[in-house]
Parts: sequence; structure tokens; C-alpha cells
Amino acid sequence: MKKSIIFLFTAVLLAFTACSEDDNNSGDRVALSFANTSTNITDDETPVQLMFSKAAPSTGSVTITFTTTDVVYGTDFTTTPAATNNKLEVPFQAGATSVSFVFNKLVYSGDEVKNVTFKIESITSNGINISGNTTTVLNFNETASLGKALAALVGGANQPNQVYVDLSGESMTSVERTAWDLGFYSGSDFRVALNSSLKMSAKQLTSTNIDEVVTADESMIIAQGGGFANQIDKPAGLITETVIAEVSATDSNNKVYLINMGNGPSATAPAIGAEGSAGSAHRGWKKVRILRSGSDYKIQYANIDATTHQEVTVSKNAAYNFSFFSLITNNTVQAEPQKNQWDIVFTPFTNIVNMDTGDVPYYYPDYIVTNLKGGAKSYMEPKTITDDNGEVKMSGIYTYGETIHMFIERKNYNGTFMPGYRVWESDYKPADAGLLYIDHCVGNVGWNRMNEAVKWYEEVMGFVNILSFDDKQINTEYSALMSKVMSNGNGFSKFPINEPAEGKKKSQIEEYLEYYEGEGVQHIAVATKDIVKTVRELKSRGVEFLSAPPEAYYDMMPQRVGKIDEEIALLESLGILVDCDEEGYLLQIFTKPVEDRPTLFFEIIQRKGAQSFGAGNFKALFESLEREQELRGNL
Repeated sequence: MKKSIIFLFTAVLLAFTACSEDDNNSGDRVALSFANTSTNITDDETPVQLMFSKAAPSTGSVTITFTTTDVVYGTDFTTTPAATNNKLEVPFQAGATSVSFVFNKLVYSGDEVKNVTFKIESITSNGINISGNTTTVLNFNETASLGKALAALVGGANQPNQVYVDLSGESMTSVERTAWDLGFYSGSDFRVALNSSLKMSAKQLTSTNIDEVVTADESMIIAQGGGFANQIDKPAGLITETVIAEVSATDSNNKVYLINMGNGPSATAPAIGAEGSAGSAHRGWKKVRILRSGSDYKIQYANIDATTHQEVTVSKNAAYNFSFFSLITNNTVQAEPQKNQWDIVFTPFTNIVNMDTGDVPYYYPDYIVTNLKGGAKSYMEPKTITDDNGEVKMSGIYTYGETIHMFIERKNYNGTFMPGYRVWESDYKPADAGLLYIDHCVGNVGWNRMNEAVKWYEEVMGFVNILSFDDKQINTEYSALMSKVMSNGNGFSKFPINEPAEGKKKSQIEEYLEYYEGEGVQHIAVATKDIVKTVRELKSRGVEFLSAPPEAYYDMMPQRVGKIDEEIALLESLGILVDCDEEGYLLQIFTKPVEDRPTLFFEIIQRKGAQSFGAGNFKALFESLEREQELRGNL
């Protein structure tokens, strides 16, 4: 599930309204709309459906036009009925409630962006309006869905199924909730999750002997106001907050757990006003001890009154968040799609709420859970804000630390910026400093976290790693760092990520993590077309920049970078850095931290052909930051 952008577009149901004065007395008029706003093509033949709001009043046809992105009709695709001059006629009969044509995909697309946008142009039948979804996009490869109505197949009022939804692929996977009990994490940690949809709970015992008889503990049963909050997995979904402790590499540290198996769905439909998703008889008790076996898990388990046990090895599978196991059927189970093939799951859920007695488990039969472990952690649910100038759609997701990526869609807005904003004319009118747009943002992450962040950008954002520097390339006498640059398909959005490396003293990255109290954005780079003019203007306004590198940096510039348009002496006097890649060169300078601590700062950058970055400037920046760090007495 490759996403070039994560934007949880809400499913759009067909809504039909009168649209002109001519319709005021036409309550019987019918509307026609595409059923979906977008579709990711997976088959050679894909029906494209249009829906009438009610039965068509007469026989007719609809004219549909299309535009293409990097595909050609007859070579990459055709339609049935056939199209002429990017237009096709689709007939329908009186009384029809839908009409469709077939999209025939002829070639595999690879990773390039290829799509066809169809538009309802006209209808021959009187009494039918074009309304709702007037266009639909058919993508040759998977991209973020523009919206589709999906009916989650939870199985009825008792919800026997968990339903996993892939928002990009517009697909669902349904799994019986009782098929699994324990989820064994496939990431770098050794963690085990409970099936919270069954009201399961666990309590650590003092013994490491799985063959000791254990007594059931009825206080663990989750009922209205009953149970203990510290005996369930924390509802935030973080893998570090499971009730079963991290599995130790030392066997003697891994205790036996008493497992309350909870309740499954009732076998009969609930009465009106009743709830049946946890209406089955209690599923019993188990005792479990979990060990490591190399890179796998070893699970020992038995009934609580047994003096012998079963032992099974459960392997990690990096394609999935978890490997699942059933303590009832004694089998491993594939209970969820691959981790990059789902975003949300419809499921009952055990939450923690605060009551008069304190925090207690609380069971919710209707819940939607996001795929945190696959990377999709929501910050802001999709919302639309409007004013007289149109609408703006917004959403947001978390990336490293508490950093948030906000997504803004303004294609249907004609105002100044966004609803709620207005043009402000200030009496203060300084000269234009030449700042244009954000070129890139650089983040700092903790020890051994860079590859995880890189993977997040690859799997969630669809970015690629275009450049890497290790500690052999970026180091000083005292410290070092590693860096990887993530970029989207067209190279316009770039997010370098830094991680500290071993050195003799505390590095600037470590200092940042200490003062910022976690991972976050180190600096924001703003583009200019004339860096000399911009730097002079900003300096005249009191902006402070990091100290210039030693004279030797500029002496070696011709050999390191080659011929440039600017005078080296002028660049040296302003402290501007120069570096190059295969496509050209770039000029950079960095401000001092703008907060009251050594955290966020800004970069001014002018690109003259170069699209990425050079190791020389990375190192020069690191050395400048280290000089400032030494002045603070924090090296």
C-alpha cells in the first residue's frame, strides 16, 4: 500500500439536490453521478459504475469524456464501449438504476503516476441532472483514494468479525475475532498483545514454572465497572504498553501469566436494547509463559489445572505487525493483512475509563482503531472548513517524536489563504528579502531510530531515500552523525533525518534531543534566488547566522566544487557555504538557534542546478554548530 500522501478522505455518499431555478417545480428529476471518485486498477477489466438517484425516466445515453496522465488510449488502455477522440457514449434503458462501462488495462504501469480522469459531459434524456461525483479517477497504480463508500462486513449486531480497511486500495479484509488470542510482535521488540476485542486480561505471577497449578482469579473478568486497568494492554496501541512485559533474552526473567480468555460474540441475535458482541459464555482460563528462541518466540501454555504444558515456536514475519496464535485451536493464525495493506480496523475494543473507583477497563462494541504499528497514527481526523470563497480540506498524521505532517487541499478554494484568514496591510513595509518557499525540513531522531524513521517515510508517505551520509563522512574531532535524505517522487518535498553517532563527546544532535526533550525538527530551509541579497537584507534586520567555516574551506572550494558564478571572497565575507552534486551546485547559510535553547534554527538555500545535498556542507554545518556548542560549555 504505497501512499504518496496520507489523507483519509471520507467516503462520499451520493447526495442529490436541486441546482437551479428551473428545477424548483421538478421534484421528479433524477440525478446521475459516478459511484466512486477514484479507483485503483488491479484487474485487466474494471467496471466503472454510474448511479441514478432513482430509476431513469426514459431511455438515453450519457456522454463521458476523459483526460490522461502518461497513458495513451489503445496502447495502455481501452474502454467498452470504445471511445473516439477521448469521448465515449454509454447507453441506458428506462427504469435503470445504474449504468456502467468497462475500463480495460492493457499494460503494467510500474511505479510511475499514470491515471485516466473520466467526466460526465452530457445526458440525452430529459429530466436527469448531472450531480454529485461528476468525475472519477482510475489509477494504474495504487494511490491515495479520493473517496469510496465501503460497508464494513462486521457480521451483524454481534460483530463476530474484525474488518481491516485499506483506504488507499479501497479494500477490506474480514477476520473472525475468536480466531486468535495472542499477537506476537514482528518488529525489533519482543512484545505480545492480547485480543482486546474479546475482553481478555492478563496477570503476571511470581513463578517461572509453567507446570504449577494456578487458581482462577474472578476479579480479572472485565464487566461493567469490573476488572483492573493494569491487566490489559493500554488502549493507545503503543507496543511498549502491553500488559505482558517485554520478553527477556534471559529465560529466568520471564514469568508465567494467568490469562483471562474473556468473552466472544453471542450465537443468537441480541434483544432490542441489548448488546451481544461479548455475550458468549466465559471462554475460560489459560496459563502462559513466553520465551525467546533466537529471533523467534517460544510459547509455553496449558490449562490452569494442568501439570504439563504444550510448547510452540512462533516466528516473526516482517511483512506483518504480528504473528497471531490461538490458545484454543493451538495454531498460528493469519488474523490481519500485511502491515502496509491496512489503515483502520472496525472492531470491539477494551478501553480504559475513569470512574469513581479510578481507572477501569471498559468494553466498547463499536470502535475504529488505526494502524499505529504500520505507521498511520492520526493527529487530526479529516475535516472540511468553508467560507464564501470555497472549501479547504485538512488532515494530519504523526511522524517521528511529536512532529506532525499536516495535509491541506486548497484546490476548491479561491480566497486569500484559508477560511478565517484575511489580507492584512501593515504600516511596516520592509524591503523584500527574497525568501520564496520551504525547500526542506531536517529532523533529529534518537539513537538507532533513523532506519525506523526512513521506513516510515517509505511505507506511509511513499518517499524514497535519495542520499545517505554515515559517520565516516560527517564527523569532527569530537563527535559524528549519520543522515539520510527522504524525498517524494518529483523531488519537491525533502526531509533529511539525522541520528547521532558514537564520538568522544556529546554531539549537537544529542544536545538537541536533550534540550528539545525528544525527537523533532532541527531546522527549516527556505529557498531564495539570490542568497547574497537575502543574507545582506536579513543581517541588516538583526538576524544572526552561525560563524563562517575556516579560511581553508574557501581555499579548497574551486577544487571541491568547481567553477561557480559568485565571488568566493564575497561568500566568505558573508559566511555562505557552497557544495555540489552531479547536477550543479548550491549555496547555504544557517541562522543561530531562534529559541532560548539550542534547538530550532533556519537555513537559507539557493540551488543552482543541485537537487540534493553535499557532504561538505553537512560537515561544515556540523562543525559550526559544534563551535557554538563549545561556547555554551555543552560539548
